[in-house]
Amino acid sequence: MLERFHVPSEIEVRVDPGVMRATVEDLFVALGMPREHAVQSADVLLYADIRGIDSHGVSNMLRRYVDSIRDGATNLHPQWRITHDSAAACTIDSDGAHGGVIGPEAMRIAIERAREYGIGSVAVYNGGHYGASAYTAAMALEEDMIGVSRTA
Repeated sequence: MLERFHVPSEIEVRVDPGVMRATVEDLFVALGMPREHAVQSADVLLYADIRGIDSHGVSNMLRRYVDSIRDGATNLHPQWRITHDSAAACTIDSDGAHGGVIGPEAMRIAIERAREYGIGSVAVYNGGHYGASAYTAAMALEEDMIGVSRTA
């Protein structure tokens, strides 16, 4: 782990994942995020924390996400759309969606296309930070597929 993400043991606080999940979900909802999106976004953050990906968990990313929502950089009610489409691939304009929402949605679309065409590829633009790439890659693994997830 990078030193800047290390929390000294004398100030480390451990929180039950269920309590943390509920707290993060409620915070996102209080900021105006639809409950379904809040649940998805909290899941992405907790996935990172539970697996030791501290750089992309609650302690390091939640403040950034809250600031992005408060500053209006994150659209809490996006109308994302596919702007380019072909059989196995598409491109999505996420309309400023929170990355923890649009990232998993893009992987669901890629999985659907991979089932039909043998491969699926989805590119997303105009969106926010989407958390740990491992989260979306693991979605493909759950479907017995190889998933690649990356951001620029």
